[in-house]
Amino acid sequence: YDPKASIVGVLFNPLNPTNPVIVENLRGKAASVGLKTVPVAFKPRDDLDALFAALMAQHPDALQIIGDPGIGDLRDRIAAQARTHRLPLFSTSPLVVEAGGLVSYGASVYKILRRTGYFVRKILDGADPSDLPIEQPTGVELIVNLQTARILEIDIPATLLTRADRVIE
Repeated sequence: YDPKASIVGVLFNPLNPTNPVIVENLRGKAASVGLKTVPVAFKPRDDLDALFAALMAQHPDALQIIGDPGIGDLRDRIAAQARTHRLPLFSTSPLVVEAGGLVSYGASVYKILRRTGYFVRKILDGADPSDLPIEQPTGVELIVNLQTARILEIDIPATLLTRADRVIE
């Protein structure tokens, strides 16, 4: 958390029914620590250049991506735009930080996909999907992209780096 930061852009897909709920929850949490959120509704076919121009007019200090497959598919382009505008980008998805975002903190996509394979195997072996339990991720991981930090000239505290599950050099 940058103590000088005051405005966080929040990129979300308004067509995903979970995204507006997450944005409202984030708005309340951010306000409790003195941050203003600037929600930016983005449909995957929208123009990224126009979206970033409108976002940058709000003078955000950082940008958070709310998880959505359509937005996630554009993570490389979004990360490039964020770097061009010198805007720290963070998400719950490690795929965003691997694409050039600064930090991700969330459930491991790779562990979820491996676990999905377990359920697919069960179904292929004849299990009734309605008999299979619903599972939630049991842990989160912190990933920091030092390449992006250097490009943005951001010093990542050593205490954060030692807590990171993975650091992209």
